[in-house]
Amino acid sequence: QDFLPKVINMCTGGNMFWACCSTDGILYVYSDSGKKLLPPLCLGVPCSFLEACDNYLLCITSIGQMFCWDLSSKKLLFPISTIYPLLNPSLRYSDDILTRAENITMCAVTHKGVPLVTLSNGDGFMFDKDMETWLLISDGWWAYGSQYWDMTNLSTFKGDGESNEDTRNGWNSGDAQKLTSKIIQNKESVVNYVERKTNDELTRKGRIKNLQRFARTILMKEGYENLEEIVTLSHLENRLLVTLRLDDGGEFSDILSVYCIRLSELGYSDRL
Repeated sequence: QDFLPKVINMCTGGNMFWACCSTDGILYVYSDSGKKLLPPLCLGVPCSFLEACDNYLLCITSIGQMFCWDLSSKKLLFPISTIYPLLNPSLRYSDDILTRAENITMCAVTHKGVPLVTLSNGDGFMFDKDMETWLLISDGWWAYGSQYWDMTNLSTFKGDGESNEDTRNGWNSGDAQKLTSKIIQNKESVVNYVERKTNDELTRKGRIKNLQRFARTILMKEGYENLEEIVTLSHLENRLLVTLRLDDGGEFSDILSVYCIRLSELGYSDRL
């Protein structure tokens, strides 16, 4: 037991610690046995998100500051950053547009200390501590255009009566199909999880049918015949780069093989 003089509004736990924050922006960190690991941390403003995984503790304050601590070494993992770039600041200050910032629908940290954020428009992001920049993981546009979008739920964005086999034109035959199945079964894939969050937001807002109609219309226009092919490669390349930044060697290897098979089928020898 411990006595705390302020109201506690959030609590979370990691492998060897648990933490709670008060309404006046004080953060308390304890070991599993109840011993204080650190003196109370003064953040100055209330916390909006408090998440933990493994030895890492992630905190986002109400003014958008982001702290990520490694509690095994009692150090800040990277310099204090902000989520402000994710909230479309340019739109908010436009003279002729009345809008509001997107809501943050999920905030998390991986077991390697990588912060993840998803927004109410379906976009998902990760923070790269080496580049100190937010990177885009998933974009709603790929949801219909890419042949390999969200491999855990491939039928979500297909039109009524369409089958996966018809839309793929046999692309996933042979080795590619085995690799795709392996990626589907990867329960620890960060990208799979973030893409499912994008699906949830698009479904909740009823944007799936609009995406389908728009894609069908634009595919009939002259000059857009290879749009699906371009979006598919763009999605695979981005997924490849994200898994590389996440240091997920197994998934990176599988997606690289699928990407190379796809390039070979399209005859892009220079890119291959």
